[in-house]
Amino acid sequence: MNGKELATRRWLLKGEWQTSNNGNFSSLHPHESQNYQTRTCIGLSGKTWRRGADPVPSGKELILPIKQVFRLKQSYAVWHEQGVTVEIMEQAETEERRMSKAAVRELQVEFEALLKDPPLESARALLPTGAIIRGEPSISLAGGYGRYTAVIRCNPGEPGNLYLKTYEITGEVPLSQYSLKQSSAELIGWSDEPDELFRASFDFTIYEGNWDQYYGARFEVWFTPEQGGRDRKLMESNWKIDGWSR
Repeated sequence: MNGKELATRRWLLKGEWQTSNNGNFSSLHPHESQNYQTRTCIGLSGKTWRRGADPVPSGKELILPIKQVFRLKQSYAVWHEQGVTVEIMEQAETEERRMSKAAVRELQVEFEALLKDPPLESARALLPTGAIIRGEPSISLAGGYGRYTAVIRCNPGEPGNLYLKTYEITGEVPLSQYSLKQSSAELIGWSDEPDELFRASFDFTIYEGNWDQYYGARFEVWFTPEQGGRDRKLMESNWKIDGWSR
């Protein structure tokens, strides 16, 4: 995002890893639970998602300030150590920071394991079940009314990031060209074994068209190598979609 490499934590809900183009995991209209919103973000390039955030001084006890934001109580904290930044935001109806505490526990387990045994194979062992599967590359799409979630499985064979290009099929008209590239840009795992498939997923909006007025669109997955060189297309797939009506 804007030249910053960020990893946002996704939470497993009903067997699916939930994602959002703004990094938030939320339930603002639940049936039988509290309203909440949270984001856990690791700044791999040492920069924070939120501008102007002041990290907690190293070795200092954190007294977490909580303020009222509309009807929810919000907290926000940033840590910076050895070139990596961690930031956790939580909004909830009560001051108990359940999601923040859960995120800290997960991060502590992962970071301690990496510090103890840093080789790549040790890092791979920390990945959740299903992070790497074997099979054929694929694109799946879910959603409607112009708002979609894409799940991609592929292996580009080298480090870099993915992004989508989408075209209306009959006229080869690019769809949401600039916003789509921004919202779909994502670093993807890779290995030297071509049938090992890594997962990328993101939310995006198609603005051309109207609700329930369907048309054919071609989704192309493109790859930008980290080491330089020309972007290349990895795969494509056709889908019936509609557009977002404001």
